[in-house]
Amino acid sequence: FKVKAINKYKHESEEMQYSFTILPPWYRTIWSYIAYFLGFIGIVKGAIEISSRSLKAIIEEKTAEVVKQKDEIEAKNANLENANEEILLQKHEIEEKNKDIVDSINYAEKIQRAILPQEEMRQEILPNSFVLFKPKDIVSGDFYWMSKHDGKVLFTAADCTGHGVPGAFMSMIGTALLNETVNEQHNTEPAKILDYVKAGVIKSLKQSEFGESKDGMDAALCGITFSTKVLEFAGGNNPLYIVRQSDKGALFSPDGKDLEIAPYLEDEGLSLYEIKADKMPLAYYPSTEGKTFTNHVIQLKEGDSIYISSDGFPDQFGGEKGKKFMYKKFKKLLMSLFEESMENQHVLLEKSITNWMGSEHEQIDDICIIGVKI
Repeated sequence: FKVKAINKYKHESEEMQYSFTILPPWYRTIWSYIAYFLGFIGIVKGAIEISSRSLKAIIEEKTAEVVKQKDEIEAKNANLENANEEILLQKHEIEEKNKDIVDSINYAEKIQRAILPQEEMRQEILPNSFVLFKPKDIVSGDFYWMSKHDGKVLFTAADCTGHGVPGAFMSMIGTALLNETVNEQHNTEPAKILDYVKAGVIKSLKQSEFGESKDGMDAALCGITFSTKVLEFAGGNNPLYIVRQSDKGALFSPDGKDLEIAPYLEDEGLSLYEIKADKMPLAYYPSTEGKTFTNHVIQLKEGDSIYISSDGFPDQFGGEKGKKFMYKKFKKLLMSLFEESMENQHVLLEKSITNWMGSEHEQIDDICIIGVKI
């Protein structure tokens, strides 16, 4: 510190000097800063040590979990490998069984085809005709049958309960009963034939009021004497369609009596008549017990086309809206084919139902249609 004085006379004193040192507080000394630094390092080191221990513990825990999960995964993989081997074995067994089943059904289809009337027989006894037969599965619950006795050609299109193997069994029962009553007992009246088949189905399946079996069949059966052009028809739920040129008049019986059946459809000089079937199946049904089938007799004319079928064609789903084909459209289709040959009608009917189903709809039922031109 330097200082000098001056009086009022302007006399200055000599300069005086005093030296001193102000020490900093202890917390700002170098030793304090060193202590702070060392303390910070200690804290950081301690924190790192604590974090390292915690992280190590976490790593050890996670490692243990990973090892455990790895062991579990390896165990599961081993189980999966065993399961895969078992699945592959079961798949192989299923494929073998499926192959055996398909082979059996394919063989059954050969048997069913052998039982159905052969093409040579159809051409011989019904030369101007067609049969459209499209099973839903390999074997069919629909079937057709033909025979000829005393100048009368008998033929039927039948629809058994169900389709596939169960339906095929029913079709064999129906075919056996038809052969029995017609070929062995020489019964040629359609209504009596259906009565016999109905009784045979009830007996074969042991059906009764208290029985559980509801299996049976719907059928349309025709008998044509070509020399006189007389048609006899009986049906269980399945009708007969006759397409005739309108100028050839209405339907009459052989004795000239008007059958009083109005055309179901009339279009472009054609009339379609529907001969209704009896509302009962060829099986036991409480409300039809004791009832017999009706035998319709009709005088046909040259050029008439007659059709019988199962319900597979009109009930098929398809079209843009995925709806049923329906009976009305089916009948109109039959009328539109009148001028075509029977061979072409077969082709066009099959093409129509294929186009109707398209690629989006599968066939839901067996299809069977028989057409005959007089």
